[in-house]
Amino acid sequence: MFLFNKSKAINRPVIGLYLILLLTTLFFSSCEKFVDVGYPRTQLLDSLVFKDFKTAETALLQVYIDVRYNSEVSAGCGLNYQLYVDDLTNYSVDPESKTFKFFNTSLTDKDENLLTRHWDARYSAIYKANKLLVGLDQSAAITVANRNQLKGEALVLRSLMHWRLANSFGDVPFITDVDYRVTVNAPKLPKSKVFELVQKDVELAASLLPDNYPTADRVRINKKVAQAFLAQIYLYSKKWKEAEDLATELINATGTYALETDLTKTFLRQSKETIWHFAESNPGSPTSEALHYAISVSPFTNTAYVAMSDDLLNSFEPDDKRRNAWIGINTVGQSSWNYMSKYKVLNTIASGSPELSVVMRLSEMYLIRAEARIERENFSGAQQDIDAIRGKAGLPGTTATDKPSLREAVMQERRHELFCEGAHRYYDLKRTGTITQVLGLKKPNWTEAAINLPISEKQKILNPNLQ
Repeated sequence: MFLFNKSKAINRPVIGLYLILLLTTLFFSSCEKFVDVGYPRTQLLDSLVFKDFKTAETALLQVYIDVRYNSEVSAGCGLNYQLYVDDLTNYSVDPESKTFKFFNTSLTDKDENLLTRHWDARYSAIYKANKLLVGLDQSAAITVANRNQLKGEALVLRSLMHWRLANSFGDVPFITDVDYRVTVNAPKLPKSKVFELVQKDVELAASLLPDNYPTADRVRINKKVAQAFLAQIYLYSKKWKEAEDLATELINATGTYALETDLTKTFLRQSKETIWHFAESNPGSPTSEALHYAISVSPFTNTAYVAMSDDLLNSFEPDDKRRNAWIGINTVGQSSWNYMSKYKVLNTIASGSPELSVVMRLSEMYLIRAEARIERENFSGAQQDIDAIRGKAGLPGTTATDKPSLREAVMQERRHELFCEGAHRYYDLKRTGTITQVLGLKKPNWTEAAINLPISEKQKILNPNLQ
């Protein structure tokens, strides 16, 4: 299923789709080079993409592709975050390797090549989203309804990149311009200010987007996706009432979403729990997570050199169904290693992959609401939400009753429900101020300086305001 299909059937020739993608990619690539040497944008370049809805929609598709590639669900970024915390173990002995450096939190500003997908590539996606937004505002050939839809989607995608940058690096530039002369020396903004600007953009997006998904699968952003993102933003900003209200709105949308009590269905294309998932990278291809988390040989000899940590594995209760449904085991000789197995399909399926990489799902909304209710001292409501998640895992209700124990309970459920999805564990430890307390005991090289990823020396030379 491609992002801009309007019906359940694929009506456009595949070759035509790839040709459009190629032309759009060439446009963005050549335009970036044009801007990089300091020349202003031209109306001619803008008109090549925004002459009608179809070409503007195809430009949006390229932004989706970039966001998927540079998101925490992709192998490169996702594995890094799990290694950085306590969910994966590194088996590489090369001190210069990516897995070794992320696991041992030994990254420095010299590691440009290891940080590029976390920094450079995200700002590249932001540039493309900004280019799209400028073109949409200047286009008279696109109807208001179509312009609002594309603008809302682009705002969410741009916001998602800024959000991940701020959560990973702390204070970062917030870029809304496409003129290199403006952006080359963009100042860092405080993380809290970036959060504020992201919130405003996503609130605007929610007001522009339609209720219905633009595609048969939930691979494009609609109003509910923006609201789910807002619920997360409000939670991180400690706006408890707003977080609770929006999470409740998603939970109450029972005609569209429901928890999957059969855990094997959670990550399927037709899962009722999915709020937003990425389209396949190629028709029928397996998810990035399935390919890169699964272990078929010893982690000492594989290309990733990682396996699930004993710390994560042993934190599950013995009867937790998630342990059996979402954790695999590989045995070589007398040794065994565990791995994340939420995604099972490892082969290309011509008719379309039954699994898609999940970005947002309903379980997180229950956990967001539980946390917000704890802070608002609605302890019984928080217990109900925690129990909804524990219940589908086959576990009894929580025994936590007061604020400290409920806080601990919801964080434990977040770890078990969302493990190896995005960067939840890393972001949770940071936003709750417990990252040093938790990782300082587990990582010998841990220091306060490791709380944020380092901005590379190359970037600081290019933009002295990043110092």
